[in-house]
Amino acid sequence: FQTNVVDAFQPQNKYGMYDMLGNAWEWVSSEFRDPSSPPSKEERYVLRGGSYLDSVDGKFNHRVRVTTRMGNTPDSGSDNMTFRCAKDKPKTKTEL
Repeated sequence: FQTNVVDAFQPQNKYGMYDMLGNAWEWVSSEFRDPSSPPSKEERYVLRGGSYLDSVDGKFNHRVRVTTRMGNTPDSGSDNMTFRCAKDKPKTKTEL
């Protein structure tokens, strides 16, 4: 298993965006809370999506979906976890 380069596959949405999930777990700034477990004393943040180690049907580790979430501590690291750089789209004259 390995990650793929950006745009290795055709966009699968009407926005023309590539690789929105499945290459690596994406760190987000939301604190992770598991409602089925007692509160954790460790600080944990959400990882979402899934990685190249997972599968669509969940037979390998986790099920890769946009709704898949798990938590991990800020000092964790792995070759299948990353973050996404993003910025707001500039407003057009009609949106101002």
